[in-house]
Amino acid sequence: DGAIKFWDGEEKVLADGITLLRCGGHFPGGTIMHWRDGAEGRGALLTGDILQVTPDGMVSFMFSYPNQIPLPARAVELIGEKVKPLRYERIYGAWWERVIASDAQEVVRRSVARYLGLTEIEAGRAIAPTKGTHGYKDKKNPSEENERENA
Repeated sequence: DGAIKFWDGEEKVLADGITLLRCGGHFPGGTIMHWRDGAEGRGALLTGDILQVTPDGMVSFMFSYPNQIPLPARAVELIGEKVKPLRYERIYGAWWERVIASDAQEVVRRSVARYLGLTEIEAGRAIAPTKGTHGYKDKKNPSEENERENA
């Protein structure tokens, strides 16, 4: 079909002010569209589920939405880097009601930071609970534990 045009590379200009950007994500060819004149001239992204607009008004990133498998942190960093230089006020997500109507650049910045912060927790690099909280016991010093139990 002549209407289907395959393309390679990181960007593809479709028309003046309308550009496809390969961001990757849950598949290597994951693509978003930057519409320079969208949102009354303030710029818009059409992201599908590459940057998924979430019910809390942020965006999130998944490797598999049906199976709830998160995207690796480095992939999220790369998506954040890809959209950082763009000018946009609005994001249109994959579903009709999933729109970030204003301040979308800041929302993406905060969303990437939130996601990366959560992956730090998942990787065990977050601060561990302190002794005496939530049933935590100091396993490094069993003699101290024995002294408390025998007192």
